Amino acid sequence: MKNIYNFLSASSFGFIFVLSVVIGLGIGVFLDKIFGTHPVLTVIFTAIGMSSGIYTVFKEIRKFQKK
Repeated sequence: MKNIYNFLSASSFGFIFVLSVVIGLGIGVFLDKIFGTHPVLTVIFTAIGMSSGIYTVFKEIRKFQKK
């Protein structure tokens, strides 16, 4: 049972990263449509989403390694 939990925890790392990027991209596109600054905010919020995803994945890996 523990092996299944470890596999599911490890497989969620990619999902966490992709979800962070998609949320950042969505916020950027939404704000670009409102303010008319087409690529600027999309790029900025996508980068923020990527950095947030990387940070969260590393934090989860550290937590995973302690177990």
